[in-house]
Amino acid sequence: MLAPVKRNVRRLQCSHHALGRILIYILSEKGINMLDWIIKIVDWIASLWNDLPPETREKIIESAAEAYDNILREFYASQKKRN
Repeated sequence: MLAPVKRNVRRLQCSHHALGRILIYILSEKGINMLDWIIKIVDWIASLWNDLPPETREKIIESAAEAYDNILREFYASQKKRN
């Protein structure tokens, strides 16, 4: 009965070790470069958004709000039927 417990503890230690290695990678120079890359992508998307005419931005926002509104209405209707 003790063998499975030892095996599970070893798995936990291995996963803990893997998390440590991931954190070290993120904090290393390569990880920082990756973070810079992600920031550049977000900046690029923001610049695309800023280059859009105000009318287009407004239409995108309205479409997203309508889609979100429909999703919420369906969710609350299903919850109401449940109760």
